[in-house]
Amino acid sequence: MIWYHQAYDFNHCLFRTLSVLEFEENISIEIEKMKILSFYLLFPAKLSDVRFPRDGVKYKKYFSDIDDRYNNVSSAKITYAKISALSDICFSALSSFGLIERKAFSKGVLKRTEHDLSEKLSNKISEYHDQNQHLFELLTKVFANLPLSGQLGLKVRTDLIDYRYDAR
Repeated sequence: MIWYHQAYDFNHCLFRTLSVLEFEENISIEIEKMKILSFYLLFPAKLSDVRFPRDGVKYKKYFSDIDDRYNNVSSAKITYAKISALSDICFSALSSFGLIERKAFSKGVLKRTEHDLSEKLSNKISEYHDQNQHLFELLTKVFANLPLSGQLGLKVRTDLIDYRYDAR
């Protein structure tokens, strides 16, 4: 049987990454954070498992009733780990295309360059933003500003990545 899921689609990974980077002007996001944000773009219903920070609680109501019966994952951690390798390849490709800054990328950060996207791609990204306004606001204005590690960090709040051995 042949099956398809956008989580394992290289082009969709490129699209998700550019969508996050295009939502906020001059945003810089650590690679591991981008992987987490990308996961929640794929599986917004899994936001119900996240411990929201105070400034993000107002968004919780938008994601509490999402029907995910056709987009359900048995284990968020395993799915996250599977798509993590694809994300690394995607980020390298974006760097080689000149769409993210190489110097920042070499330091583990994703930041858009001034290189213009095609009009068709820009329109698709704008449409995606419009359809998922609250989700992008939560991811780029709240989650992207949280520290990755630490007691109140994104790793602890999402429980997608092991955090027990992080330096304290």
